Amino acid sequence: MVELVRTESLRRYFAAEKLGLLEKLAGRKQRYIKAVDDVNVVLNKNETTALVGESGSGKTTLGRMLATLDTPTSGKIFYSGVELNEDALESVRHKVQIVFQNPYESLDPRMSIRQIIEEALTRYGGDDRAGRVKEVLEAVGLNYSDIHYRKARDLYGGQRQRVAVARAMAANPEFIVLDEPTSALDASVQSQVLNLLVQLKKQYGYTYLFITHNMMVARYISDRIYIMYAGKVVEAGLSEEVFTDPFHPYTKLLMESVPSLEPTARLEPMKGEAPSLLNPPPGCRFSPRCPYAFDRCFKEEPRLHLVGQRLVACHLFEDRERRNFRQSSFMLLAETAVWRTGTWGPWPLAGRSC
Repeated sequence: MVELVRTESLRRYFAAEKLGLLEKLAGRKQRYIKAVDDVNVVLNKNETTALVGESGSGKTTLGRMLATLDTPTSGKIFYSGVELNEDALESVRHKVQIVFQNPYESLDPRMSIRQIIEEALTRYGGDDRAGRVKEVLEAVGLNYSDIHYRKARDLYGGQRQRVAVARAMAANPEFIVLDEPTSALDASVQSQVLNLLVQLKKQYGYTYLFITHNMMVARYISDRIYIMYAGKVVEAGLSEEVFTDPFHPYTKLLMESVPSLEPTARLEPMKGEAPSLLNPPPGCRFSPRCPYAFDRCFKEEPRLHLVGQRLVACHLFEDRERRNFRQSSFMLLAETAVWRTGTWGPWPLAGRSC
């Protein structure tokens, strides 16, 4: 595995309101929405890393920073080992592209499809722009002759998203951020676009950051996964391991909220609401919704630490290695909750399993 992108203590804060001169003179302090708060991620070359979480968890903000579209409040981003400061940005920008969630809004309605893709080649394309436009359109399964003169409004959703992918491919990038690229599409079209992305990754060796709230989509397409909650990474590891045996309570609840075709399966909707990023709760940000929370969870923020081959930010797992449990993570959560609090917590655990 070769590292391509890495972050160190990355933060992105947004001012909650604009203070006037009189408010500043009166000593009123600026309040900030902590969209991304001390996040460390590593993306390896030729891998697809999924970034999963509920709406408002900071996924898109993190993706925009990694795509060089937004500037961090603090922290560092490294690309191929080089820190992305002002001097290095220009040499990296053509290697990084992004595909947005809604292709209808991200494609200029005044331009033809050929002009949209040629625009991406203005600074970083070669001499044969027409040839490159044809090449990338056909690579995403679109016929150049039928589509190059049309506009985005003349296409259906799947075609528009293929055009958005073609535009991202035009400048020969290494790294592509995919910001919920299938969430606005019908289920059948979603599968076509996902299969296309898998095919293009194999063919061109792309590195993907795939942002989604859909756990099943993340499982299908990703090699590794990061789970975000309220601006923080709470779990990270190999996708199949995380899905087979989720460690963090939030990851487990995300899995339980996924519909199943099994007739005996019960859908467990996520209870409670995500905390305000303007005024997050003390301690673990998930503690108000966590069925296993104990006193320490409400007072002390858990650190992201290594548990086996996985990163987890949860007080319940801080001594897993020393205790050498062989149970599933669910049984560990249940047994540890009893050991810590003497109760099974607010949710009944009997009869439930991973």
